[in-house]
Amino acid sequence: MDSEAGGLRDEDRAAGQSCWAIKPGQVRRRHHCGRRPIRHRRSLATATATSRNRLLDFGIAGRDWRNLGPLSLPGRALRLRYVQLQLSLPALDKARRLRVGEEIRSYIGSIAAEYGVKEHIRFGCRVTSASWSSGSATWTLETQTNEGRALYSCGFLYLCTGYYDYDQSYQPEFGGLGEFCGSFVAPQFWPSDLNCADRDVVVIGSGATAVTLAPALARAGAQVTMLQRSPSYIAALPSVGLRPWLGRLLPQRTAYRLRRLHSILRQQIFFEYCRRRPARATELLRVATAKQIGWPMVEQHFTPRYRPWDQRLCVAPDGDLFSAIGAGTVTVVTDRIDRFLSDGIQLTSGRKLRADVIISATGLVLRPAGGIALQVDNRRIDLADTVSYRGMMLDGVPNLVCTLGYVNSSWTLRSDMIARWVCRFLRYLRRRGFASGTPSAK
Repeated sequence: MDSEAGGLRDEDRAAGQSCWAIKPGQVRRRHHCGRRPIRHRRSLATATATSRNRLLDFGIAGRDWRNLGPLSLPGRALRLRYVQLQLSLPALDKARRLRVGEEIRSYIGSIAAEYGVKEHIRFGCRVTSASWSSGSATWTLETQTNEGRALYSCGFLYLCTGYYDYDQSYQPEFGGLGEFCGSFVAPQFWPSDLNCADRDVVVIGSGATAVTLAPALARAGAQVTMLQRSPSYIAALPSVGLRPWLGRLLPQRTAYRLRRLHSILRQQIFFEYCRRRPARATELLRVATAKQIGWPMVEQHFTPRYRPWDQRLCVAPDGDLFSAIGAGTVTVVTDRIDRFLSDGIQLTSGRKLRADVIISATGLVLRPAGGIALQVDNRRIDLADTVSYRGMMLDGVPNLVCTLGYVNSSWTLRSDMIARWVCRFLRYLRRRGFASGTPSAK
């Protein structure tokens, strides 16, 4: 515990403030699949009472969903079913399909409008720094807008900024890239006027972006080559969810919750099966893929060196990638890049891939907390040297929550749980008249 927990500091006595420590078990959370409360295993924080009303000033720093580049990709489907990407709020539509980017953007916008969130959002406002003052129990945010610099203040700061850099994507050092005369595209910054019809397109990578881009570009008339350094596990799932009759027999809210719970449990069971029985899971995935494209292709291009769920498992909606491979519109090549040529790519095996368009689906640049410079009482917070509490709060940083989703499941599932925890935490502080809570690793 911080020294504050043992009693009052001199400056607190002078200001008429009191200090209090949240003990183990006083703030509780509930499991997302049940109602049983789970007690915290260690003490959470110290809490300081200043002005109770400051907690009503609640600031959220996030990303404008209207301009998310990855949601603009053609055929942008996801690793998980759409019901897992939705919030725990009732669905605003009755569709049960895996969704593309525009549909996800529309869903987020509809939720924001339905619950009156949009009127509280400052669009086109980039937060550059956030500074906490213990004296006033206030966060001061410095922002950049189209009109210039602006300051905001709040009593509680909730960061929903994601985990990667929206301004730059990760690009390996490709030799000879400057010699390439065609179009070189980073999916994170997809050009709206890119036309791939009747052109040779090489997609570098074998992750979710490549798996969804390749068949979509093939449907648009391109001849696509998916160039991968090493294979990945890819599972074909139907785009229409199970139990469509639930919506006809049950109220919409109940049917939605049941479909969501079914999807979550089924994926979790399969994840546990892969971790506990990796050999059997590997054979299961290989056999399912072989039924789509045959064993020779599986042996050469779809047999990863790692076990299932050592890395994320990609999903091909309705097996569209395998259908495109069978139709000859998508070709898979497993090799390494030697250098770029003026009209394509030279591989280390000596093979040459001709390309008019090269799409580099090679990953992201990590940027925690949205690159916001954090300070507590003029002390700079270095995230690399800071302990995280439950993956959402930071040691020694009051009234700050960072949203980080699951690695092996939908990002939204854990985001939803964190949001519920924050609501309980705020109610807990308000009921007791405290204005701040600070996680402590001591």
